[in-house]
Amino acid sequence: MECEKIIVDPNLKSFSLNFKNHWEQAVGHEVFVGGYSFCVTPIDDTLKVSEVTTGALVMDLPIPKMDITKKESMNILE
Repeated sequence: MECEKIIVDPNLKSFSLNFKNHWEQAVGHEVFVGGYSFCVTPIDDTLKVSEVTTGALVMDLPIPKMDITKKESMNILE
């Protein structure tokens, strides 16, 4: 089985996220996996991973509680 390549855009972008009763703007990074596009946005103590075209939440990831560089952050997303 071949693994899909993961590409993280290092540039910040604005995304519309679909919450239960409303849409909310958030800033984060776009992540490409195969033919799919996701956004990763920090909200509170969580990284929200959402599908870009629908804004639908895919998963929540805890934000690591440590001092890390931007490069280390990008590696975590990959």
